Amino acid sequence: MISGPGKIKRYNWMKAKGKKTSSTPKCLELVKEIYGYNTSDAIDALKILKDSDILSYAEYLGRQPSEIKEIQKELNNRLAE
Repeated sequence: MISGPGKIKRYNWMKAKGKKTSSTPKCLELVKEIYGYNTSDAIDALKILKDSDILSYAEYLGRQPSEIKEIQKELNNRLAE
């Protein structure tokens, strides 16, 4: 006999996967806005997009220079990871 709780378990439910998060939330929102992606698709797209592409999207969408600097900081941190 296998040790266990002493009762027969009928169902063994799988755990739900955790939500995906990004270390670059401003870049993520930018990609979601420009492509119309959901969060998980935008995270996947961020992995293949170049920094220059993301910055050009920010300028195209009319972001203020202060916001572009914050996006640039996120991109610099992304390279450090």
